Amino acid sequence: MKSRPEKVAQYARTVKELGVEVQKLLRQESDDKDARDRTLQMLDLVLADENTVEKVTKRVEETNASLLRLTKQSKMAIARENKLIAAIEKKKNDVERNYKLLASLNIGGEPTHKVEYDRLQGELEVEYEKYVVKIRNIDYLESELRSHHFFLLQQRERTERK
Repeated sequence: MKSRPEKVAQYARTVKELGVEVQKLLRQESDDKDARDRTLQMLDLVLADENTVEKVTKRVEETNASLLRLTKQSKMAIARENKLIAAIEKKKNDVERNYKLLASLNIGGEPTHKVEYDRLQGELEVEYEKYVVKIRNIDYLESELRSHHFFLLQQRERTERK
């Protein structure tokens, strides 16, 4: 069992906690009092005028209709936003795919057809050199043939003169 001083200390703590809570409630009471006074004034105005109830009812109906209209507009705006987000994502995917395609076409910074063109140009140069050598050889051989024919012609003329 607790001794008397322990019980007194416990009661003192409880009283202190209750005092703190009462202070909070009193502070809140001042805020609540202002709101309560405004509400009572509004209620007095409503009860003072018979048409006020009808006006308030009409105003509530208008507010509800406006709320429904705004809710519908909000849903439509959200649907449009979702469509735009989907379209943006699709465009992002298209752009990313096109960048990948462009990167695949640019091997080492040069297009693939440029690499093929350079290879074919090298082969053409080799073939052209072979062609030039053959033409030179043919030209030389034709020259030699002409010289030989000329020599034979001279020999024949010599033999005929003799």
